[in-house]
Amino acid sequence: MASFHHSDAWDRLLEQKPELPFFLLGGNGVTGNTEPQELAKDRPWPSCGDFEAFHCLRPTSNLDLYIFTQHLTIGGNLGEADPRIKAAVLVPGLTHGEGCGFINIFTWNEGECTIEPFPDGTTDTPPSSSFEPGSSEGPSVQRTVIFLEQHTIVGQNVFILGGSEDMTACTGGSSDAESDPCSMAITTRSLGLSQHYSGYNDWRVNDNFLDWHGAEDKQGLHLGQPPYGSPSVWTSNVNTSPGYQSLNTFGEAYWMLDFDLDCSLTNGGWFVIKGWLSGEAGEFSGLEEDVTQQVCSGSAGGPPPFPSSGHMAKCGHINIFHYDRGDCTINKFP
Repeated sequence: MASFHHSDAWDRLLEQKPELPFFLLGGNGVTGNTEPQELAKDRPWPSCGDFEAFHCLRPTSNLDLYIFTQHLTIGGNLGEADPRIKAAVLVPGLTHGEGCGFINIFTWNEGECTIEPFPDGTTDTPPSSSFEPGSSEGPSVQRTVIFLEQHTIVGQNVFILGGSEDMTACTGGSSDAESDPCSMAITTRSLGLSQHYSGYNDWRVNDNFLDWHGAEDKQGLHLGQPPYGSPSVWTSNVNTSPGYQSLNTFGEAYWMLDFDLDCSLTNGGWFVIKGWLSGEAGEFSGLEEDVTQQVCSGSAGGPPPFPSSGHMAKCGHINIFHYDRGDCTINKFP
């Protein structure tokens, strides 16, 4: 039995012969997007709604289109009226139809299946507003967002460098992110699959740390160009913009990094970041200048906890900063 997990909390369990590995290929049969997608370990998983039917393929054989009719057994208290289940299982075709957001159990080349809800406490949810990062209450790993306002031109990108301590205190004895005790393991989150997010999605492959060392070993390239840190993406609060993000309630040109962070790795729930501007920016290219952080506004704002030459962010919260400036806002998640 093999299990796959996605940050939107959906699993597939497939009974198959254990002596050979297998890949999942599929598309959104509901919308007609049936172009096969191979899901490798270094490729971000699609979000719910993008991947609701799949074939299994052994690498030593061709894709055998075995015609079957899927027979559904609803688990738990979902009921057959659940639209996410019906959307998946009622799509005609040669694939297993699955319910996004549930545990889906199939047998190779057979139509029998079971769809179960996740046990309480196993799905990913936004952090509780009552949880104080760095405390002993609540889960340690928290969704964290960085917004860094910087107006740019086409070809410029903003990357995020950072760690549990100020840059000057961290990089002296370490040559890479993995060995630096100030580096913090992260898991970046998908923000979209359109062309607007192509650089962000390419560069976040194998981006395993928020660190002060720039590109990591085997971190993804975009159009042959290496990253300079953890990627962010230009966002807007205008809902017709290709860069629209609902958490951006401020304006245009707020570069966004969305990731999961273990708050126990931070300095009492806080960490330090700086921007890196790439592209044709003249004297402004490279690492952001030193800033003196002011008292942050917002629902989780306050004074900086320790001296630093960078922006000080709070784990488990939405952190809004401005390039080369010390004013800031820190909010709890909605």
